[in-house]
Amino acid sequence: MEPIDKIWTEKFRPKKVSEIVGDFKHKILKYLDNPAAIPHFLLYSKTPGTGKCLIGEELFLTDNGLISFEDYIVKNNIKEEKTNKVEKIFCPINGFSKTEYFYKGKSKTVKIKTKNGYTIEGTPEHKIKVFDLNEGFVWKKLIQINTNDIIPIFYNTNKFGNNNKFDYTEFEKFKKNNDNSSIIIKKPMEINNDIAYLLGVIVANGIFSGEGGVRISTFKPWLQEKLIKIYKENFNIDAKIRNYLGYNEGIDINRVWFSRFLINVCGFINETARNKKIPKKIFECSKDIQMNFIYGLLEDSWISKEGYIEYSTASKYLAKELNIMLLNLGFFTKHSEKYLEEYNHTYHNLTFSVEHSRKFLENFFMIYKNEKIEYKNNSNTNILSYGKIIEQYVKNCRIRNKINKKDVYEKNLVRLKYTKGSFERVKKCFYDLLKEEYLRDTINIFMKNNIFLDRIIDVNINIEEKNIYDFHIPNTHSFLTSGIISHNTTLAKAIINELKCDALILNSSDDRKIDVIREKVKQFAITQSSKQGMRRCVFLDEFDGMLKASQDALRNVMETYSGNVFFILTANNINKIIEPLQSRCVMIPFSYPKKEEIYLYLESICKSENLKYTKEGLTKLIDINYPSIRNCVLGLQDIKTEEKIVDVNSVQPVNEVFESLWQDLKNKEWKKIKEVVMATTVDPRELNKFFWEKTLEDKELNLRRLQVLCRNEKDISWGSDAKIIFCTSLIEMLK
Repeated sequence: MEPIDKIWTEKFRPKKVSEIVGDFKHKILKYLDNPAAIPHFLLYSKTPGTGKCLIGEELFLTDNGLISFEDYIVKNNIKEEKTNKVEKIFCPINGFSKTEYFYKGKSKTVKIKTKNGYTIEGTPEHKIKVFDLNEGFVWKKLIQINTNDIIPIFYNTNKFGNNNKFDYTEFEKFKKNNDNSSIIIKKPMEINNDIAYLLGVIVANGIFSGEGGVRISTFKPWLQEKLIKIYKENFNIDAKIRNYLGYNEGIDINRVWFSRFLINVCGFINETARNKKIPKKIFECSKDIQMNFIYGLLEDSWISKEGYIEYSTASKYLAKELNIMLLNLGFFTKHSEKYLEEYNHTYHNLTFSVEHSRKFLENFFMIYKNEKIEYKNNSNTNILSYGKIIEQYVKNCRIRNKINKKDVYEKNLVRLKYTKGSFERVKKCFYDLLKEEYLRDTINIFMKNNIFLDRIIDVNINIEEKNIYDFHIPNTHSFLTSGIISHNTTLAKAIINELKCDALILNSSDDRKIDVIREKVKQFAITQSSKQGMRRCVFLDEFDGMLKASQDALRNVMETYSGNVFFILTANNINKIIEPLQSRCVMIPFSYPKKEEIYLYLESICKSENLKYTKEGLTKLIDINYPSIRNCVLGLQDIKTEEKIVDVNSVQPVNEVFESLWQDLKNKEWKKIKEVVMATTVDPRELNKFFWEKTLEDKELNLRRLQVLCRNEKDISWGSDAKIIFCTSLIEMLK
């Protein structure tokens, strides 16, 4: 074997920005022509797996209404990653924001479910807002979510589209030559409240196909009369009551035209009851239209004498869509499931809270208008109360800030007994809680938004890969889906090398305390540059590991000494960086480079080192390690050391040392793993990630081990000694 004179990842590390692999380098190069005017940089990852990656059926709010990821791609004709889109994406805390790029790929997923039936499914790294009883609102990865965690559900956001006009473009394409019925049919140009109501009834009780008429199964005379009138006035269609052997079985509309209208103009999905969905057109419409659609949909729902509404459907899609639509309108429902053995199928029930049932029924006319309903609070339906959670949060914050009972009385602070009880009672306490500075940020979010706190009851890890979708939202980096708020070193060093400026390089995960900013950084920023006309550079790597207090301190240094120094910050999780720092930097997102670019880079290394290779061998090496260029380069060096050719036979799919350690873990020989980690150059963070991936692939999924590995990643990222953290957790992994 040939001796190793230098690790290739260092030997071939790009020395100039122009040598970086990836298109994003061009955004940097344009600033380097004028060194005296270089801005502060924030370099952050926008790659899949570090952002907001969810499955296709998840719904989110845009300025054109609710839409799923899958429909968003079709509607905007998205074929490439970088694209300009019409809609703005909504987050209740930040408002509407334009997207910058869109991504589609495949990944294992994690699905969480709350006590009240709200779900979200995405990549393990996808982050959502959770409510921590000590810290308030914080971000957490789906893979880190545990049962009994608390998440905020946002409702009454009241964001709607305003496109009530019908588009007949697709309808005309599918119209057949022998379909002459449209000659006598009135063609409405926009949806009105009556048509919206009719569409709701059809979703609930209708059967149709694109080649036949429409049949609505309802036996209520008043409802039949109303529907017949709507058909005549809006479409000039004569609907008929269907009788079979003397029994009234509903209404028939024997017009192919109307079936095609439902599919091609309204966006109906022609499916069985188990796969029904809300028509796409409804999501684009105004609030009044959506409300009247729901009135029609719920016309046959059950109303209890205590005053709560319960709607049942065989379709999980319809249940979720209706649930999210109602949230936006301001109605909170509990989603439950029940398996019926006689039908071999799971049915879905949506139950309104008592508070919201009453609000809904005030406008819900017809059969329920004259019924006497005694509204009673019920623990199963009064789901908006979260007083105990707020009480515990306030108590924890007061303990942390050394506020005792005496202080509460002397400072006239809110008594904790008043944070108990109903939803409305708790909200009345919020204004008084603002007196306490340590509560202010969290309480303000509650006061400015309609929020319900829900507990996680199930975390399901899916090993089978699914299509996942992601978009990047500059500045805010967050959006609302299903009622839940969802969110590099070489480049920086290349900038410093290219400018040949004085530089202070720190790793923010290790040097994360406020003293580092006040002493090291400030002292460096004060000192004049040794290069005339050239500002100095402070490079803070892994800045997302820096404490908030330290970030606040850096903000002042950045403002005061920007004439003498510029900053380069790098981060994987931009959500951990305070907004004032983000706004003072030129933000450069970087994503995975194209495989073709990596191929050319590796090919240049092979030629430089006289390493023989085949195209198939290099391609396999990239496929195995993508997107890690570092692992590709190390693989080349291993092959060179073993005096082999880079071909399909010499490229190994896994790290043999890691694989051996994995077998030791399976055999519960934790001491062997500890000895290797402590005595060799094995990277414990890389090994931790390898064990996480292998655990997900394991047929007998060990949830406990997954949680330990996720905790390790968090602790290591926050600056703890990686070897000590990993080795200490080995015994826990074996449980």
